[in-house]
Amino acid sequence: MLGLSTILLSQSIQGIFVFGSGTIVLLLVKFWNKVRIRNTFLLFVTSFGSISLLGLINIGPLRNLLFQDSNLYRWDYWRAAFKAILRKPLTGYGPDQFASAYSVLRDDVAIQRRSTVVSDNAHNWYLQIGSTYGLLFLALFLTLLFVITRKSIDNLRVAESRNFGSLLLALWLGYLAQSFIGVENSTISGWGWSFAGLIIALSFKENRLDVKNQSK
Repeated sequence: MLGLSTILLSQSIQGIFVFGSGTIVLLLVKFWNKVRIRNTFLLFVTSFGSISLLGLINIGPLRNLLFQDSNLYRWDYWRAAFKAILRKPLTGYGPDQFASAYSVLRDDVAIQRRSTVVSDNAHNWYLQIGSTYGLLFLALFLTLLFVITRKSIDNLRVAESRNFGSLLLALWLGYLAQSFIGVENSTISGWGWSFAGLIIALSFKENRLDVKNQSK
């Protein structure tokens, strides 16, 4: 509750997004086998999520709550990053070279919006990696994320670790959610890969239990 209060007081859209993503995952896991509740909840999340997305681009009833100028700036960074990927799909522009790419590839809309500001980050991990390291490195990174996510989902199948597995899945997906709109830093990465390590460790533990049970 203290963390949520801090997020609300700071008016951090990114924080609300991450907290909401984790909460949704926990509730989905809890009610997954209760079809009526699950479907109603999914309908609510889809409807509210759609309205929220419109609010982020200054459309709809939530625009006064969710729209910030920084949302527009992210669009500018993302467009430039996408152009960078198209220009150099295999190698990217090189590590820590997004600022150089952005200054060259930003469009007229971005220049008119903030002509003197040059960003050194795409504010999206995947576009950042693709534009600086290339699509091959991005594909390897996405493969790693997929394996960890799959392991986390598999952990839910074991009743003894379902609660802890649900918490780890929510934390991991919350970490991934903020990667779409945030800037990677050592603190966030440290937490995220710590969650990944716990997911893998729990998976190994469950595999050993399965082998032990099958040998009986």
